[in-house]
Amino acid sequence: MQIDILYDLAEKVLKLEDINVCDLLPEVQERMECPDGSPEWEQSVVVFFILNGLRVKDNLACQEERRQELKTTCTSRHLRLVK
Repeated sequence: MQIDILYDLAEKVLKLEDINVCDLLPEVQERMECPDGSPEWEQSVVVFFILNGLRVKDNLACQEERRQELKTTCTSRHLRLVK
C-alpha cells in the first residue's frame, strides 16, 4: 500500500536527526525556487518540505517540553486554591 511506503520513508528521515535542518534549507530552497520541471527540481521540492516537516516536529517537541516544565514548576510550589 502507498501509505506504507510513506511511513517507511518517514522512519528513514527520522533516523537523520543529526542533520542540521537550518544548514540545508537555503541550498534546497534556492534550487526549489527555479522551477524547470526536471526530476532534480521535483526532488528539491519534496526535500524542502521534508526538512520543514522536521523543523515543525522539533518546534512542537520543544513546546511540549516547555509545557511540561511549567506544569512541573507550578505544581512543585505547593499552590493551593483559596476561595
